[in-house]
Amino acid sequence: MKAAVLKQVGTSPVYEDVEDPVPQDREQLLITIEAASLKNIDRLRAGGKHPASHRNLPAIVGIDGVGTLENGKRVYAQGLTGMMAQKGLIAKARYTVLPDKLDYSTAAALPNAVIGSSMALRFRGRMEPGMTVLINGATGVTG
Repeated sequence: MKAAVLKQVGTSPVYEDVEDPVPQDREQLLITIEAASLKNIDRLRAGGKHPASHRNLPAIVGIDGVGTLENGKRVYAQGLTGMMAQKGLIAKARYTVLPDKLDYSTAAALPNAVIGSSMALRFRGRMEPGMTVLINGATGVTG
């Protein structure tokens, strides 16, 4: 399969052939990846500027993506393996089923914006269940 492979921290990944991932137990699922967005965390990890930077090289990059499970279910998940590849491994109990009308590219891009919004509301705004939020001028992806 093809994948974006990081060979040295601080350099750009290389597009190359690698072995298909194989589930190691019943808690791992194989996903055929349709789209994965490049996030700042991916860049920071590849650049060695994040606490979870890549240490075991070579490594496939990409923390999350969307695709199809072997049973045909369309899902979003964070990867157990790098997700900028044709296939990856995800945790059996940790994925979100995609709505039928949501295309793969949009589904791959949404988590970054959604997490950016929800983290600000939850931690900076100290939002708690039962509170009401007024979104004034909801523009851009995060809005």
